[in-house]
Amino acid sequence: MGWRFWILRKFAPVWSRIRNYSTHWADPTSPLYEKADNIWLEFDVESPPPTVPVPSLFFGFKGIPSRISTASQSGVASHPHQWVPQSALKLLLDKSLPSLVEYQLLNCFDLLPTEAYVFQIGVMLARKSDLVRICIRNISPEQILDYLTQINWPGSVSELKAILTKLSS
Repeated sequence: MGWRFWILRKFAPVWSRIRNYSTHWADPTSPLYEKADNIWLEFDVESPPPTVPVPSLFFGFKGIPSRISTASQSGVASHPHQWVPQSALKLLLDKSLPSLVEYQLLNCFDLLPTEAYVFQIGVMLARKSDLVRICIRNISPEQILDYLTQINWPGSVSELKAILTKLSS
C-alpha cells in the first residue's frame, strides 16, 4: 500500500461527509436546500501542511432564524431548528448527536437575546471532535454573560467578564 493510498484512505471519510452534505444541500427535497445558505471550510495548518488538508466546516442560515418552537400536525412539539442536528450535523458527523447534546443545542437557539441570532454553525472535522461551534451575531458583552449563564456554560463567567470588558472598548 503506497503512502498516497494511505493518505486518501485516512482523510476520505471527512471529504465524503462534506460531499454528502453538499449533495443534500443541492437537493430541493432536503431541509438543507431551503434553510442553509452557505458553507465555508476552515483549515488548521501546521508546518509543513498535510498532503491532503482536512477542513472543519461551517454552514450559514438563510435569513435570520426564528427562535420560537412550533407544534407539528401530529400535536408533538417540534422545533424550527431540528433540521440542524437531525439533518446537517448528522450528515457532517456521520452520526446522530446524543439526545442531551441535541436538546442543549436547541436550547441555545431558544435562549438567545431578542436581537441576537445564530449565523453559522461549525463542526471541527479536522480536530476529530464532535463539538459544535455556534457563531452568534447582535449580542452585547453584557448579554453574552447572561446568555452563557442561562445555557449553563461550565466556564468561569468572572474570567470571561474581565476579557470582555477589556475587548469591548
